[in-house]
Amino acid sequence: KPTPLYQTHLLEFSQPHSCLLASSLSSAGIEVWNPAFDVTPHDLITGGIITELGVFAPEELRAALSTSNSFTHSLTLPHP
Repeated sequence: KPTPLYQTHLLEFSQPHSCLLASSLSSAGIEVWNPAFDVTPHDLITGGIITELGVFAPEELRAALSTSNSFTHSLTLPHP
């Protein structure tokens, strides 16, 4: 059985309330696990990566971000 990434990598967490709406749709007392960054290796992503620009296959993401004016100046993607 593989070791979960949260056990082998340091993750940054946001406050649980930051992902809940002002008028919460959840029950009172619900617990939230809110990792701020995902460290899933790119070769384990088989579906899509959801961004502000849409959903992309891993191999499409670099090209999609490089043609967008949105936040690409501050984003550095590692080369596979």
